[in-house]
Amino acid sequence: MVPAFIYLFVFGLGTIIGMVAVTVILAAPALYAGTRIVRLQGGIRFAAGALSIAFGLLLARELIVDGGLFSATPVWDPH
Repeated sequence: MVPAFIYLFVFGLGTIIGMVAVTVILAAPALYAGTRIVRLQGGIRFAAGALSIAFGLLLARELIVDGGLFSATPVWDPH
């Protein structure tokens, strides 16, 4: 039973360290560019926000219009 807890602890720790590493690798260029070029940082934030809103609207349309979410017989298949 103890080896299972050790495995779970090591797996969880590795997952956390891996997520931190990927986040740092992805965020480093934006942070570096942001300190050098202030307008670029604003542009990156605007683009990320606009893409998030567009994706949310696309997903809402797919669920509501195509899936008939508010119809008498909604159709939804998990993917």
